[in-house]
Amino acid sequence: MNDIIYHYTSVDSFLKIITGRTIWVSSVTEMNDSFESTWYEQYAKSPESKKVVDTINDRRLNKQFHVCCFSKYSDLLSQWRGYGDSGAGVAIGFNKRKLEDRCAGLNSGTIHAEIFDVIYNKREQNRFFKNVCNSIEKQINFNNLRALPFILKSPSFLEEGEVRLFMQVSARTYTESGLKIKYRVVNGNIITYTEFPFDMTDIEDIIVGPKSSLNIESADFKQLCSTYQNFRAS
Repeated sequence: MNDIIYHYTSVDSFLKIITGRTIWVSSVTEMNDSFESTWYEQYAKSPESKKVVDTINDRRLNKQFHVCCFSKYSDLLSQWRGYGDSGAGVAIGFNKRKLEDRCAGLNSGTIHAEIFDVIYNKREQNRFFKNVCNSIEKQINFNNLRALPFILKSPSFLEEGEVRLFMQVSARTYTESGLKIKYRVVNGNIITYTEFPFDMTDIEDIIVGPKSSLNIESADFKQLCSTYQNFRAS
């Protein structure tokens, strides 16, 4: 398993992440796949599996679904173009295991957080969907039911090697953990997001984009590193 996952972003957003010590986990309404959260429904061919789809849809009525995207790859051109400010941004390398531990610490009756690898292969997707249906039928695991729509994605996005931080919170403004549902503008639309807290020791690496003018050797950048926690940039 790759223990470092990379979040591509602009330099401005990078600074907000570092100084705020939070990752913004945003509404799935602005994802880059038009089939986002519905791709899995093609595998619901039996009456029992269709009931699972209906159950998921019912559960969405009173929940907020937030996702933050990472990649297994540290220097991928398509990621720079799509998420790293056209190459002028940075890729923040987080320790996956540490983020998983933070997810476990947040989970409660009103919030579920989880990190998972996106599945692109159709055969593996069908197998995963059947396993989820079987576990739900046996009342074993409802966490996979929550995350199912966001685990399976079109094979056309395979190159991204995506890993997702998924959060499902209650529609109430505040959860038991004290997290607050906030709002921001993306592509002209107002969407919700949640701030996922992390520790600076969770960051393993910083990759500067091929078109970035960020000077990691400057006194100001070094001051930033020493102020918030020494981390390595390359």
